[in-house]
Amino acid sequence: IKCACHGVPFGGAKGGVRLDKGQVSAKELKRVCEKYVCELSKKMFLSSNIGVLNTDLGSTKVEMGWIYDTYKILNEHRDLNYMSAVLGKDVLRGGIDGFVESTGLGISTGLKYFLNKNEFCNFFSIPIGIKGKRVIIEGYGEVGSWTHKYLQDIGFSIIGIIEKESGVYSEKGLDCKVLKAHWKEKKSFIGIEEYECMKGEKAHELLFHDCDVLVLGATEATINKENVEKVKAKMIVEGADAPVSYAAQKYFESKHVPF
Repeated sequence: IKCACHGVPFGGAKGGVRLDKGQVSAKELKRVCEKYVCELSKKMFLSSNIGVLNTDLGSTKVEMGWIYDTYKILNEHRDLNYMSAVLGKDVLRGGIDGFVESTGLGISTGLKYFLNKNEFCNFFSIPIGIKGKRVIIEGYGEVGSWTHKYLQDIGFSIIGIIEKESGVYSEKGLDCKVLKAHWKEKKSFIGIEEYECMKGEKAHELLFHDCDVLVLGATEATINKENVEKVKAKMIVEGADAPVSYAAQKYFESKHVPF
């Protein structure tokens, strides 16, 4: 749908390799990326005018850089626009400065716009303005971490963040710099001393904690027919691909909850 709105002739298909990045070396991961591109190229599934690759769950500009390098070697001679066949690569490879931050910035800009519109807030019975609004974010990758920063910068209070194996909570708000410093060293919230830390299933229960805005920035169908009735957020923001299932969408519509 997003491609169609912008007149881009791609359908938005998904593809990838299933593996645990924590269980393989950087060398092995690089070989997997190279082999993936080789197989796609052999079948003519990948090119600047047929299908492009973009970063998603588990991939960063590092992996996209390896993918781009491999595609360039294989196809530079037959694809004049080879640089546009791979998105999410670093700037030195022709990537766009600000690409990583763009989703988080878009979420913060959208929330600021809607929560300052009288028509929107009155229609959904939400107090107008940003001040005092409490936010919980699911995911702490490129979407979640940058969303945290930009929302904090404009005055939201981020009270909870959930990632794969842990979560962190503070009713007084979580400081972006404190979390980023701990995450950079540990790649997890486990062991953080400044805030309450939760593990496993208890961390994921933060999805159902009372808040003004729930930002879903990780996996598909996080909120579904099995758990949607436990959600207490007054507003849902989708920062990932289809994190709210169709059944959950219909439920939110019936309850007059914007998403």
